Amino acid sequence: MRRRKRLCAIVLGLCLCLGLVGLCLPRATSAPAFSDVPGNAWYAAEVNAMAQGGLLKGYPDGSFGPERDVSRGEFSAMVARRGGLEREAAPGEYWCGATLEQLFQRGWLPGRWAPYAPQARQGGDFFEAAITREEAIFLLMEALSPADRGLAAEAGDVADYDRLDPELAPVILAAYRAGVTNGLPDGRFDPQGRLTRAQAAVILYRAGALAAPPLTGELRVVNQWDSGADHFIQYDLIVTAHEAVDGWSLTLQGQAAAEQFWNCAVEATEGGLRVTGADYNAALQAGESATAGLIVRGGALTVAGSAGQTAPAGQAQPSQPPAVEVTVPVGEIKPLHVEGTRLADPEGNAVQLRGVSTHGLAWFPDYVSEDAFRTLRDDWGANVVRLAMYTAEYGGYLTGGDQAALKALIHKGVTAADALGMYVILDWHILSDGDPAAHTEEAVEFFAEMSAKYAQYDNVLYEICNEPQNSPWGSVIKPYAQAVLAAIRQNDPDAVVIVGTNTWSQDVEEVAGDRLDDPNVVYAFHFYAATHKDSYRQKVERALDAGVPVFVSECGLCDASGGGGVDAASAQAWFELLNRRGVSFVAWSLCNKNETAALLRPDCAKLSGWTEADLSESGRLFRQAISGGAID
Repeated sequence: MRRRKRLCAIVLGLCLCLGLVGLCLPRATSAPAFSDVPGNAWYAAEVNAMAQGGLLKGYPDGSFGPERDVSRGEFSAMVARRGGLEREAAPGEYWCGATLEQLFQRGWLPGRWAPYAPQARQGGDFFEAAITREEAIFLLMEALSPADRGLAAEAGDVADYDRLDPELAPVILAAYRAGVTNGLPDGRFDPQGRLTRAQAAVILYRAGALAAPPLTGELRVVNQWDSGADHFIQYDLIVTAHEAVDGWSLTLQGQAAAEQFWNCAVEATEGGLRVTGADYNAALQAGESATAGLIVRGGALTVAGSAGQTAPAGQAQPSQPPAVEVTVPVGEIKPLHVEGTRLADPEGNAVQLRGVSTHGLAWFPDYVSEDAFRTLRDDWGANVVRLAMYTAEYGGYLTGGDQAALKALIHKGVTAADALGMYVILDWHILSDGDPAAHTEEAVEFFAEMSAKYAQYDNVLYEICNEPQNSPWGSVIKPYAQAVLAAIRQNDPDAVVIVGTNTWSQDVEEVAGDRLDDPNVVYAFHFYAATHKDSYRQKVERALDAGVPVFVSECGLCDASGGGGVDAASAQAWFELLNRRGVSFVAWSLCNKNETAALLRPDCAKLSGWTEADLSESGRLFRQAISGGAID
């Protein structure tokens, strides 16, 4: 029984990666899958179910090794398999080396593992060594519950807090607050303790089995009106229990103040409101619902983790805005500015940029060339290239990368685009470092230098934070953007600046009513068509309808991991929306990496002059979309 107690009462809420890849976990069963897993073992049902679902693997002799310590490589592979990121190793490579490389690039692995990233495909003692409990919880939080990173428990909740690695401690505290771990019965976390393979399998099984939230909430707009300079919205909040609960509480995200409320209690939180059931409607049986109401002053609200608000039954839906007449200039550069919700040229003509993003400059530098850009311009009809400079990943600008070489690549890209009459985006590509404010000083310094150097180039746009995460707009991203904008405006007062939004640049509607005080700012939205569908298209429509200028600075046709299959139907719906509303878009990514999102086939060695046979399915469809045609 001692080993069961060491499972730390793992309880995960929403498992984001499960939602992205649509995994279906089989019901726990005791049917034997391995020769050394007895049917009556406490872990048998979970191990066998995971194995039957293709999510767990044993050894060539048919054994599982339940009592063996799980290694760093093994646990990483288990989590990657659960999240759809497992990659097959090439002959002669470490068995999970390609998978580890994926996880390094996603930022899921502890920073202290970074020195071993170059050795991932070769393996070694580091990856064969047992993973520690704090490393395992960190990986689970990064992979399966990133939305909880903004939470934090008190250090006093962990009896041996002083033994935690300082880098991992904030994530461990977030795990406590989110309910991912409760520690050991004596109050310790035991950060250097180990996990057996059986324990690891049960943890991951429960992460999937408990993926469905016990409660969901739906906001319905009942009425809205203006009074003086203030905007008011009346909502009904319908809360539905999917299992019996003694009380309910939901977070509403957005910049709004509660003026009145009924059938609930409301508390202001950072970035939103917390709504809790009243005494008489707090307890709900499975399938029961409760309705609360509130009137707020300010911007629109969404239920945390949901697609957002809906119109009430019987209320007429707004008519679809008429299509915007846009120009897609190719081979011609004119200064751009923001006019309404879109870009415009000096004559006031609406302009749509359509183009391609590089992958990380440090990883695929050879595609930054005038020849490559010319192919994109002449064969694809592209008029913009995005230069993606990672900040925190391996080889990133702030993590040991060659800064002089990266800036030289940027200059090569800017001048090549300028010579070809193309626009270019300088992308400060935060990803694993999800809080942009963590590197405000470095970003200010970088963009001050870039804007001074390229102030006379009419083709340069600045993207100052690629994909923030767990960073509320009003309290984190907006102040960061104000600091970076100030540095840019000292040198380049009119350049268009793209500002990322929270949750991997998907919460663009949060900007409504709280935009930056700068006329030439657009707000980033990112989508991957197989993951982000109607509810996300509605987010973009709501933002545009609220007057927010949107720029899709990164998009893909597969799932959000960069893998999986292409969803052509969802992709076509996206392109129809973007073209109808005049929203610029940039495809991810120009490389031959072995993933669905890469625009070139893995076996394509060409650096320019690509034929259709050289393109991946994503590349072929993006080429059609960028050139203005329907995809097929």
